[in-house]
Amino acid sequence: MPVLFLTAYGTVESAVAMMKSGACHYFVKPPDYPELKAVLRQAIEQHGAKKIPALHKKPVKPLKIMESQAIADALMQCNGNKSKAARQLGISRKKFYKRLAEFAER
Repeated sequence: MPVLFLTAYGTVESAVAMMKSGACHYFVKPPDYPELKAVLRQAIEQHGAKKIPALHKKPVKPLKIMESQAIADALMQCNGNKSKAARQLGISRKKFYKRLAEFAER
């Protein structure tokens, strides 16, 4: 699979390092967009769009589900101590109790 490298701080040293690491193209921001587009098109044509892996292979959970799981985990780790769980999550006790009430309503 082709590797293209795009950086905001291009140096000769980083270009050499990236090319030695396997990058086939090295661009410095802002890139020459027609050239970048041509390189991307060529990479897709040579390697097939189906062979380029998706960035996210697993579905993303809704934020409310992740938040309720984080609260449940914090409560378990803190042996049910809500104040300690709120501190561990980096939120106020007031916000913690509000979230608990929201999840209890479901």
